Amino acid sequence: MVQVKNIEISLFQKGRRRRLIMISMEDKQNYFRNKIVLLNVFATFMVVALHALPNERFGMNIDASCVVIYLLRAICQVGVPLFFFISAVLFYNTVNSYKDISKKILRRFRTLLVPYLLWNVFFVAVYFVLTNIPSISSHMNMGKAFNGMYDIVVGIVDSRFTPLWFFKILIYYTISAPIIYLIIRSKIVFVFVLISSVGYSLMLEPEVYDNFFLWLPIYLSGAFFGYCKINLAKRTSTLIFLVIMTVIVMILGIYDFEKIIYFRYFMPIAIWIGCDWFMGNFIRERFIVKAWMNCTFFLYCTHYFVLNILEKVAVLHFPPSEIVLVFTLIISFTITVFSLLNIALKLKDRQVYKILTGGR
Repeated sequence: MVQVKNIEISLFQKGRRRRLIMISMEDKQNYFRNKIVLLNVFATFMVVALHALPNERFGMNIDASCVVIYLLRAICQVGVPLFFFISAVLFYNTVNSYKDISKKILRRFRTLLVPYLLWNVFFVAVYFVLTNIPSISSHMNMGKAFNGMYDIVVGIVDSRFTPLWFFKILIYYTISAPIIYLIIRSKIVFVFVLISSVGYSLMLEPEVYDNFFLWLPIYLSGAFFGYCKINLAKRTSTLIFLVIMTVIVMILGIYDFEKIIYFRYFMPIAIWIGCDWFMGNFIRERFIVKAWMNCTFFLYCTHYFVLNILEKVAVLHFPPSEIVLVFTLIISFTITVFSLLNIALKLKDRQVYKILTGGR
């Protein structure tokens, strides 16, 4: 009888341990998902704010005298590289074989390629109509955008009328997944390729965004973090290093835009690590994912067109000055974000919305 009782206790303890392990894994998965959502929202807002900077629409070159616009121009550069880093982490976080790679590539056809082409078709059609209506094109100062079918096809495939070049580069990285997987499986190979890619990217123009090699170092870093599931412990020495490096790359990026590349490459990693160190408890215990937070893909795809319309209206009615630029930025950013997120919330249950957002 005692032996039976011991067996029952042993089985109970094993069952309890199994349940605790399952709860722990579920907590980690929930934390990971919430962290991704939070950073995705932050990155989206950074990109929208960057595109909302109105100086180019007013035909103005910005220097340090226009403090707000000048600072935001540098700080908001974190948005796109953070997107690449997150995308790589998500792709490789659950990869354990080439079979997983092939499944993910096929899935990205629906979640990435289809929305990319559909949104580009939509906006090419919109710009085609707008530039062929004289009363609109002349009033909004729009030149002729298309000279034939070739321009239309290139506009769709190459994303000439949307900021969706990001998805095009991401598609290239997805196709390259078998090679990237081979690289990140070996730390020595990864470090060599990473250093080589950084060295090459430093020779590129920092403002020519649509370039496979410009973003490769940060995508490789995200892939490595995701595959190896890197989780750095918060130590004083590591924290000091992170803070010092953050200050250095921020100063370099703000005072010399030619060196913004260091800011782009370092900050996503610093944000990813710092998020665990300084916001871990908040994400784990108090952060709640709101419905609108899952609509950032729609916001990313549509914001540029809305910003163009709003800020061209401002250009037509107000003289260029620092205060006009700042108010134009604030108002256009606010109207764009709130209006598009509300539209997304109303459309999110419709099939066409699910197709356009890749089921997100």
